[in-house]
Amino acid sequence: MTPYLTFVTIAGLVALIIRGISEQKGKYIAISAEERELTWTPYLVCLCVALVFFVSMRDVTVGADTGNYLGSLHYYAGIPWSDVLTAKLVYPYDYEPGYFLLTKICAHFYMSDHVFFLLIAVLIYLPLMEFFGRYSDSPFLSFLIYCALSLFAYSLGIFRQMIALSICLFATRWVNSNKPVPFAISIGVAMAFHSSAICFALLWFYKRFDVIKFLKIAIPFSFVCLIFGRIIAMIAVKVLPQYAGYIGSKYDVEDGSYTMFMLLLFIALVALYTLRDESMFNKCPDIIRLSIFSLGIALCLQGASYSLGIMGRIVSYYTIFLTILIPYLMMHCVGRHGRVLSFYLVVPITITLFISSMTALV
Repeated sequence: MTPYLTFVTIAGLVALIIRGISEQKGKYIAISAEERELTWTPYLVCLCVALVFFVSMRDVTVGADTGNYLGSLHYYAGIPWSDVLTAKLVYPYDYEPGYFLLTKICAHFYMSDHVFFLLIAVLIYLPLMEFFGRYSDSPFLSFLIYCALSLFAYSLGIFRQMIALSICLFATRWVNSNKPVPFAISIGVAMAFHSSAICFALLWFYKRFDVIKFLKIAIPFSFVCLIFGRIIAMIAVKVLPQYAGYIGSKYDVEDGSYTMFMLLLFIALVALYTLRDESMFNKCPDIIRLSIFSLGIALCLQGASYSLGIMGRIVSYYTIFLTILIPYLMMHCVGRHGRVLSFYLVVPITITLFISSMTALV
């Protein structure tokens, strides 16, 4: 645990120094896209490089499914060199074609465990940092929220889905620019690593909704999902019988903690309050409207996940936008004094959640 906290602390101190320099120049946080890029791009490049090498040196036992992924790497590395690329899927290494191909290529070159970790880290963190640099008003705070949402912990062991998520984040630019073909291609590539990436396609339709009204409806509906989730789950597996096996399995229900549900509910209420003024909402860029839409979906899915835990696996495709929404609300919607107060509220909570998410891994 100590190395991970130390890494985050150092990254935070560097971010504070950069912010201090910006304040001396009369810019509390870079507001325009050009200022943000000038201020934070060098920081994000350094953070990405440091993070990639840092996680690539971890112990091979760290990560929820790391053992399975390394097992597949070792299995295909043991196949004759000429047969690796044509080898068939075998249980329990029956992955989607994109990750399966990646594994076989790495095995073909007899890649070591830590070099394999490094490659996976590049695929996960490079699009992530580009996403923060493009959209976040405070990239370090976004990274801290990413850690608090357990996404960093997932990235240490749930390789396929986190690679798929990062590809989806790269595709976000085509949602806002209304380019369906490259967006669809990106979703297809992401699905080649994890089929759950199809859920991200729902975000294409956010412009058809009044996202504030959508969030207002999502809040009470999330309680419906929470209370009647078991009935919804039984209906879902009748429509999609391939998931019937999850009923009664280890993926059946969550551990019973409602922390994430209450956290999402709190953020939703804060967003509605801070954006209650129509003039304030009209100033929001498209990415914030998309983030609000995502929050509404995440809230409902989180409520349903307590009755069918596998639902919780797709929540990450929507909660990731909290890394953009929360910094925006802090920097633009609460005033200078509110910004300071929210900073002292958000940072301790995110660090606490980060520690909690990592405790089970290290």
